[in-house]
Amino acid sequence: MATAAPELAPHVQRWMLATAALTLLPHILYFPLWLGAVAAGVLLGYATRVHRNAPPPHRLAMLLLAGTAAALILSQFGTLFGKAAGIALLALLLSLKLLESRSPRDAQVFVLLCFFLQTGLFLDTQSALTALGALIGALCATATLASLQAHGSATQQLRLAATLLAQSAPFMVVLFVLFPRIPGPLWGLPSDAFSATSGLSDTMEPGAISQLSQSAEIAFRVRFDGPLPPPAQRYWRGPVLTDFDGRRWTRPHPPAWPAPRYQPHGQAVPYQMTLEAHNRHWLLALDYPAAGIANAQYSANLEALSRHPVHQRTRYTALAYPEARVGLAHETTARRAALRLPAGNNPRTHALAAALRARHADPSAIVDAALAWMRSAELSYTLRPPRLGEHSADGFLFDTRKGFCEHFAGSFAVLMRAAGIPARVVTG
Repeated sequence: MATAAPELAPHVQRWMLATAALTLLPHILYFPLWLGAVAAGVLLGYATRVHRNAPPPHRLAMLLLAGTAAALILSQFGTLFGKAAGIALLALLLSLKLLESRSPRDAQVFVLLCFFLQTGLFLDTQSALTALGALIGALCATATLASLQAHGSATQQLRLAATLLAQSAPFMVVLFVLFPRIPGPLWGLPSDAFSATSGLSDTMEPGAISQLSQSAEIAFRVRFDGPLPPPAQRYWRGPVLTDFDGRRWTRPHPPAWPAPRYQPHGQAVPYQMTLEAHNRHWLLALDYPAAGIANAQYSANLEALSRHPVHQRTRYTALAYPEARVGLAHETTARRAALRLPAGNNPRTHALAAALRARHADPSAIVDAALAWMRSAELSYTLRPPRLGEHSADGFLFDTRKGFCEHFAGSFAVLMRAAGIPARVVTG
């Protein structure tokens, strides 16, 4: 005859509540507001349950709550995987695990989840304050494990937890020194490594992000075999965005082939590139490439593309001719694609383009006049721009006048296309 699992003692439940609070609190800064409110509500509900000595919710109710949590994460992030979505999902599951815990085994699973979520803090920042917060959370989680074995005062449990952590420190140091350094994350697929940070992406949607975080991570290292080229010739071409649907700029899929032919001209620039993993196909290269990169090919937009996603640090050599002139004899199809705009989109930008075209017949004069207009329009650079509506170029150029690089580049490309001048966004 099976025996019922032992119930959790009140002092263990109090330790679990404290551990959950200390584990979730540092993550609040990186969570959406609604997620923080849900986690706080669950903690409050658990505290009420402990105070009233009430039973856990029914298992069917917990299943419904878990399904709702997954649906909310999916609607917020568009996926259940990746750093941000994964940590948010773990936080909600941790809260629900706390709410349903009824046996020592549940408490042990809960503590393991806490340990995992505490290490997740270091995916956002590795500051001393973060380390202190994770250490306090780990101390409380270890005290929770100790409380499962024997009842004692809070001071005794904390003392035992501190002793256990101190005894494990030498093993952690040995593992830190001997564990091999793997290029890129352990899971190998940093799908959101460049989202909402100051990095490169295969898509661009001006006005969709109201706050851009700066990334201090190294993107690449380069060594020149000769004199360093001037700054104007050191633009590293990344994804080239040609297709525009009125809101979002994207690369053509599949990329157009082959690359346009041109005659190398001027001083050659040889270099060696070490590119960090980014899980996409594009490679960074100086304009304009003359020597082929191993296992790579060039698109019609002169993008250097690897045959396989860059899952690990990649090193290659290349040769560039920055003074060469390219694109003077582009095919009609490519020029047509670089002029395409959705009908009825950004009417004020179209009106400005018509005024510039009426005053200037020469395309270079239109470009100069557009740049002069943008300089006089009191546009300002900020990492915290307001969100934009359906007509993003109109909103930036005439309303908010605040944005970062993608606002300037995207709006200028729309203005040029509206004026009849082929344009695309060359990221880098």
